[in-house]
Amino acid sequence: MADNPQTAAGGAVSALDPSTEKDRGLMRTAMARWPKRWRGMSEEKKDLFAKILGEAGEKAGTALQTTTDIDQQCKVIGEIASIVRTAVMMEAQNQSDDHLADKNGRLADGLPTERVETSPVEIRVIGMSNTANNQANATPDRQQPTQD
Repeated sequence: MADNPQTAAGGAVSALDPSTEKDRGLMRTAMARWPKRWRGMSEEKKDLFAKILGEAGEKAGTALQTTTDIDQQCKVIGEIASIVRTAVMMEAQNQSDDHLADKNGRLADGLPTERVETSPVEIRVIGMSNTANNQANATPDRQQPTQD
């Protein structure tokens, strides 16, 4: 779909062509199985993949509008779905990285990273009367009326 300039050798990722379904599938598998490798890829390479995906999506959209053959339309729709799945997975990885960076920044600043809500707990002692339990659980700002 798109003319992809070949990149320097350096592993399977450097030779991927995001405009083909087979390579998009390999990209999705790599992002899911080896997220650290995907994160370690240069921003330029990720930008190139995103650009090629965008171009492939535009060409597929044009092809879908211009063809009248049902079989060809189904094939193009499958290509568009694959492009969208790959783009969504790339964005999910970016958001995951952003959230992790935010969390690490909060940890470095000594701030909490998770929201934890607590609620008051009333502890009842077996064998104590209700009056004694109420007084034992009462705080100075929340005095319980006594019942005899």
